[in-house]
Amino acid sequence: MQKNTARPKDTDVNKNAQKPRSAGKAYARSGQGQRRTASGQRARSGQTRTAARRRTHRPAGVQGILLKLSDLTSTREGIIKLCIGFAALIALIVIIGLIATRGGQRDVSREPVQAASSVVQADGLPTETETEADAAATAVEGVAAPQPTAASASSGFSMTPTGDAWRAGKYAPEPQGEDYLPVFRSAGRDDKVVAITVDDCFQTANLKEIIQLAENTGGHLTIFPIGNLLKRQELQEVIKAAHASGHEIENHTWSHDGLYNLSDEEMAKHVFDQDRAVDLVLGVNYHTHFLRPRGGDDRNDLRTHSYIRQLGYYGIAHWSVSGAMDIDKLKKSLTPGAVYLFHCTDLDLQKLREFIPYASNQGYQLITFNEMFGYEDNAEELLTDDPTTRTIIQLEPYERDYKTIKATTYDYAAYEVQAALIAKGFLTGEPDGVYGPGTAKSAAAWQTAEGYTADGVLTPEQQKKLLGVE
Repeated sequence: MQKNTARPKDTDVNKNAQKPRSAGKAYARSGQGQRRTASGQRARSGQTRTAARRRTHRPAGVQGILLKLSDLTSTREGIIKLCIGFAALIALIVIIGLIATRGGQRDVSREPVQAASSVVQADGLPTETETEADAAATAVEGVAAPQPTAASASSGFSMTPTGDAWRAGKYAPEPQGEDYLPVFRSAGRDDKVVAITVDDCFQTANLKEIIQLAENTGGHLTIFPIGNLLKRQELQEVIKAAHASGHEIENHTWSHDGLYNLSDEEMAKHVFDQDRAVDLVLGVNYHTHFLRPRGGDDRNDLRTHSYIRQLGYYGIAHWSVSGAMDIDKLKKSLTPGAVYLFHCTDLDLQKLREFIPYASNQGYQLITFNEMFGYEDNAEELLTDDPTTRTIIQLEPYERDYKTIKATTYDYAAYEVQAALIAKGFLTGEPDGVYGPGTAKSAAAWQTAEGYTADGVLTPEQQKKLLGVE
């Protein structure tokens, strides 16, 4: 008597069994076919029971994985599933690889640039591909640092006269106070002129195309490169070519840090080092006129104004229209005397490809920051010294301008208040120049101790007492 002739239901064997081609030729109708069927049934049934036992008592770890693979390869359907799984894994690896190698373009306009050195080294501005050891023996690649003569070494380099040089601008705005320089946002002009400014310069190829877009219309840009980025050989070439073509170069600090949370020495270094880097790249003693702090920070900070006044600057370069708005709003914003802020991101490049030709077709001319406010071009002379050997000009004493400090204030005054609260035990941590809720709460505790209304808002009188100023 034959056993196990009935085929088990819902098994791989049942699903994959071949259908008979005809009644006369089917193995199931012959004795031989019945024996082969029964034999195959027993073998396959045994495989099924073995697989079931494995599923019930499956070892963990590598042995369990090998048993799982054995199960999958025991049937045609399992092999197909295994192949599909491997194909999906390979596709995922390829996609991840493409994303990793392609990277992404993002607007980093407010992010500090991390560098191996925070200042221009005395031996030159290292290029991006150089090692620290190589940088120690080379100057700017493609820009030979001149050897100073005895006379030039003693005289140093000439500075634009300090004081009220900004008053030469026909369209210069009035500063907010006697000891301040102007904050340039827009010019009160009737002629169809606009100033397009480009910050940071992370994406060199994009900057090069933006410059070409302006030149196609006979216009010029004002470029604010981060000083630390000028170590890149390709950016050096673009900046030199732009300068030679009449575009204006101004200061956007050395490493894109906020100045309000730096010491006096660090603040001076971040401004001065960018100037030195520009001189090295251009090969001239270039007299910078404008500083644009990161994101417009510090534009109302008297310490910053006092320092750049020492350097002969005209003021703070701000803007009236941000390129962050969509292209339709940019077109509607077109007005005489407007100052536009853009960066070198892919998104800004896409907008400028449309906006610059549109402005030109509307009869507008693209002019530099100097031209917009009625100034002559930046003065420049041949280098008579090595900029990398210059001693950083330090901030001179200035008379503090006390203003009411409240939540959301972020400037150097807030930094000083935080340092005083920490010293008196009302605040913990390190000062960062941001007068947030935590600082306001600590200030309120100090106010309570001193008999003031505990509102966290510090008046000029309260600041003087907190700082110990008579």
